[in-house]
Amino acid sequence: MSKENKPSLKKAKAEVKKALLVLSSNQSKLVDESVSLIERVYDEEVGYTMTRGKLIGLIADKFAEIVGTNPTYALWNLAKESIMNPVLSARGIDEKSFNSNIWDSVTTYAENEYGLVKPKSVSADAERQAKRREELAKMSIAELEAKGLFKEAGARKEKELKEKVDKENEKYDKMKKAIKAFMDKATHKELVLFNTITNNIEPFAKFAESLKS
Repeated sequence: MSKENKPSLKKAKAEVKKALLVLSSNQSKLVDESVSLIERVYDEEVGYTMTRGKLIGLIADKFAEIVGTNPTYALWNLAKESIMNPVLSARGIDEKSFNSNIWDSVTTYAENEYGLVKPKSVSADAERQAKRREELAKMSIAELEAKGLFKEAGARKEKELKEKVDKENEKYDKMKKAIKAFMDKATHKELVLFNTITNNIEPFAKFAESLKS
């Protein structure tokens, strides 16, 4: 496509920027840079020397910076659309063509280099429930009971009790392992002493306390 017949990319980008209010200024800057790189991919045949693979990698780098390490479904789509829409408008192509020529390669690179995979869509109800769980998790048992949330308070008490029991069991398991390790390596005299102590815990405990003073 000649420069004379090519639609104005600047105008196309300006139109799309109206929908970029959710993105930060730095994210919007990265979007613009990504769009420019995609233009270079399409225009490679007219004199650019950077390889397609290198350009795709740079686009993926910028996309990864925009969405971060744990993107939401909404942010992923917003980032893609913000990059894609100016290109569709300027080039007169559709999303299917854009995906096959550019985006599939970008997301493959982003997955391989950054472990980024498009998040699954979350229903509004699921989002409300997740937010509700976060709010409840921040409240103490007393606060839950004060608000009449006795079921949630009871569940919290059960959880804390289980965690306490598990912690105690873990401690005893470590003690058992330590005793077994000692028994496996102890001499006859050490075993006799150990048996004497275990059968006379209280006096030996008092003796041990006396040594601390």
